[in-house]
Amino acid sequence: MAAQFHPVRAAARHMAERGSGVVLTVIGHGPPSPELGGTRVAWETVEAMYRQWACELGSRGVRVAWLRTGGFAESVAGAAAYGEDLKVIVEGREVPLSSRSDEATTERELDELARSTVLGALPTLADAGHAAVFLASDRARHVSGAALNLTAGAVID
Repeated sequence: MAAQFHPVRAAARHMAERGSGVVLTVIGHGPPSPELGGTRVAWETVEAMYRQWACELGSRGVRVAWLRTGGFAESVAGAAAYGEDLKVIVEGREVPLSSRSDEATTERELDELARSTVLGALPTLADAGHAAVFLASDRARHVSGAALNLTAGAVID
């Protein structure tokens, strides 16, 4: 929470003084599920904080928005760096992420995750970049206090 709160508070002061600016972040999103622990709670708390900032900063010309994601293709492919405490289900059994070493396993996981979305694909980091550029641009000048759902339809709003 502090990593979200303090930088935004510092930047928002300057934006409010200028009478313009956009505060953006990326937040994980998805239905409650086992083994998310405090992660899901943190996502909801960050969204609540961003909603409040939108209310407080809007009248000073500062917009606040965020991207909701269920993960990006690159984050799944590179997930082995997260450590052994995180596990995935591979061929019906639980496997530590750090033990994944073959590309075929990663490709199967990516395919399975993609099939779980309405669009049949996972968003990429480039997709997130394009969405963030849109939200920060004047084309989104009337978007504030809102999330852009970048889950490829894995989560329907």
